[in-house]
Parts: sequence; C-alpha cells; structure tokens
Amino acid sequence: MLGSQTRQYSMWTSERSLFVVISREKLVPFLETHANLEASLKQASKLFLVQRFAAPRDSIFHSLTSTEIEEFAKRADFLKLAPGTVVYSAGDMSSAFYVIAFGECVREYTAEGPDVPPLALPVGAYFGEVGLLLPNTPMIATVKATDYEKVTLIKISREDFDAVIGSNKLMQLELAIKMQRREAIQLELMLLHPRTHPVWVDFAIKHLRGGLRITVHNAAATLLYKSRVAAAEKDKLSTGTVNATITHVLRHDARKLVHLIGRDKCPDGIPEIGELDTEGLRGLEALDVVLRFVHSIENTLCKAVNYSTNKNAFEEIEKCLGELCAQHEALLRIAHRAFLEASDFGNLMTLAAMGGYDEHVKDKVNSADLSNLVANLLQKRDADGKPTMLHASEASLRA
Repeated sequence: MLGSQTRQYSMWTSERSLFVVISREKLVPFLETHANLEASLKQASKLFLVQRFAAPRDSIFHSLTSTEIEEFAKRADFLKLAPGTVVYSAGDMSSAFYVIAFGECVREYTAEGPDVPPLALPVGAYFGEVGLLLPNTPMIATVKATDYEKVTLIKISREDFDAVIGSNKLMQLELAIKMQRREAIQLELMLLHPRTHPVWVDFAIKHLRGGLRITVHNAAATLLYKSRVAAAEKDKLSTGTVNATITHVLRHDARKLVHLIGRDKCPDGIPEIGELDTEGLRGLEALDVVLRFVHSIENTLCKAVNYSTNKNAFEEIEKCLGELCAQHEALLRIAHRAFLEASDFGNLMTLAAMGGYDEHVKDKVNSADLSNLVANLLQKRDADGKPTMLHASEASLRA
C-alpha cells in the first residue's frame, strides 16, 4: 500500500492459524475497481502508522487523545513521491504538514547561511509545522525525497492541521524552545516540555548544591496553592466548612511539609565542597543569599506550624509559604541562567536529541509570530493556575 518492497517489521503466529492470502500483484488492480475497500484499507493504514508514531513520549502525537488521532488519520492523505521529488522549497509559504510513512527525505538549507550539511529524515519524522504554527514565516529549508528510493508521506492540509492538532501544546512548546535565541528561552517553557524538564531539573539539582529539594519544592508549591484556594472560598462557604478546610491544611499538609524540611534540610549558605569550577562561580553570590533566605524562612515556617494554636496561624503560615515559594523561584532562575550556558543545554539541542535550529535559521523566523506563540503558551500556563511540579530522573534521585 505504501510502496515498500521490503518488510519494515516481522510478524509470526502465536498459535495454530489459517490465513487468506492475496498477492500484491493481484491486490493492487483489484483495489482500483473497488474504491470503498481501498479507502477503508488506507484509513486503517494511516491510523496504524499514526498510533505507532504516537507511542514515544516525546512524539508530537503522544499528547493527542485517541479521538484526535483517529480524526488526524481520517483527514490525512497518502502522498507518493518519486525519488528526488521536492516536497517544498525554502521561501515557500506552508500549506500542509507531513509525516514520513515510508522511505527517507532530505532537508537542505539555502546557500545564504553557513555551509550546513543536508539532514536525513527517517520514517516517523515530521516537517512543515513551522510555517503552520508561525503563519507569517516562510519555509526555512527545502525538503525532498532521497534520490535512491520512492517515498510515501502522510499529508494533512493547513485547515485540517489547525482543526485537529494546531493547538497541540507539545508541538508549540518544542518549536518555541528551538526557535528562540538561547539566552531568551523562558524557564517556564523548559519545565513544561516533557523532554527538557528532567534534563533541566537534573542540572539544577547539581548546580544549586543541595538548595533544590524537589520534594520540598513540590509540597510547598502545592500547599500554597491549596491555602490560597481555601482563602478564596471563605466568602462562599459556611464558617464551619472554612475552619475545617483550614484545619486540614494546617494540621495535615503543613505538618507533612515540615517533616520533609526536617528530613531534607536546606544548607545555610553554600556548603564547602572543594574547589569550585569556573562555570559554578557564575551567580554564586546570589545563590548563597537565596539559600540563606530559604533556610531562615523554613525555620520560621516550622515554628509557625508546630505552634499553630493562635487564630492568626493560618495567615502566618500562608505568608511564610509565599516567601518560601518566591525564594524557590529565585533558585530556579539562578539555575536556569547557568543551564542555558551549559553543555547540558547544548547536548539537548543536538540533532540526536531534540534537533535545535542553527542561528542562521532562527534569523529567518518572523519575530512577531514567535513572540505571539510564546505569549500564548505562557498565558495558558498562567490561566491554569496550578503549580508546576518538578520531576528528576531516577539516576539523579539516586545520586
């Protein structure tokens, strides 16, 4: 169906089986006279492929619901290309989104910039999303089928792309991170993307020298959110219900936070851990100040929780939580500045990982398009209101 002359995977029987077999040579002319059957088989093939491409966690299809995946497969078409056929050229305005179903394509940049070697795009690779998500930005590269084999693409038009996955947050996030100047990438975007998040957190845990304890950070952010929700509900609920809610926050969640703080103490300033490397010296004074603030606030918070018998205890604890979370954010921003300059970020932007764009490519992006995309992502995050939970890799937690 896709033009493949070789199998892409193996199949075997798990029990005694009986098959009805029809050869390719007989199937193709048969389908040409039975349009409904051909359409049904194509739909099943598209759905199977998109479901397969959606399996990896970093896939743009991974966050789609089963209904959205089915709708994508229904609206998309197969596009067969002869070897060497150009899909689109640099400078064209985007009109469709493509996924490689069979064969291999090549992405080539124009001769205006530095000498950038062509990039091979394998099965499952997608392209064309830049011009669809940034409508005033022309195509930055030329994409064509390789010269040595036929290619089959899954193609979906701009209108259908917008209707089905144009609002897909993961695709927008990845584009916003990869297209911005390195020093301008927002901390919030790095923490929202499932692929950049753990790499960033692992770096921050190491760079902040014991200052970032993700269990304490997550518990404090959650408790502050709960306390503010409870405070906002005061006028809508009975006095008894409000008191019960506040008591739960104070007696249960706050004591749990105090336990985490006691178990995983924040250093009172930067601990002496031998000679510091040059990279670690950047922002060191700021880190020392913030760590001392965090240590002091945590001591005050623990006292307020342990002796929360007076009627102002709730307000006092909420104030401490606000100050603690503000200092935690200051810690994260210190780490973020260092992360953007570190090799960890550079490795993340390599072709083997997320595949970041070169500077000469970023120069061709419409700045208003990119600013609007970033602003919309941050606005959606703020509208959600819930705190961002930090998750480190298992290796980092063990260390």
